[in-house]
Amino acid sequence: MEYFAVTGGFPLEGRVAVQGAKNSALPILAAALLAEGESVIHNCPDLSDVSAAMEILRSLGCKVRREGHTVYVDTTHRCGNSIPDGLMGQMRASVLFLGALLASGGQASACWPGGCALGSRPIDLHIRAFQGLGAEVRSWNGRLFFHSCGLRGQGKD
Repeated sequence: MEYFAVTGGFPLEGRVAVQGAKNSALPILAAALLAEGESVIHNCPDLSDVSAAMEILRSLGCKVRREGHTVYVDTTHRCGNSIPDGLMGQMRASVLFLGALLASGGQASACWPGGCALGSRPIDLHIRAFQGLGAEVRSWNGRLFFHSCGLRGQGKD
């Protein structure tokens, strides 16, 4: 369909509540690790993957609370750079937290992510992006280890 035609001679008015999207909320929650103090994320859907992301933040020492569709993340007491295996294995999107950990602390580690009912969905694009920014990436004994002395983009000459 190329367009919608509305007829009837009466102007449309009112409000429509649009539910937050998981694929937007998860990267925003991971990005909260890059901010100092409290981040407030509005219109955050109440879904299992979002709850798992909140648990990852808690495992890293962040104070996280939900009030309706608003999530508060306080990174004041953040510690560590490793995502627990049980949380990493719950969802593939847990890989989003590795970039924030690497950027803010110079290192990150985790097991390979899980949680995808669609089958194998490799994270090689994420790994290549980290390497392209100057990070060293190693895999050993079922775990991923990332290290960087500072991420930097490499422009084309």
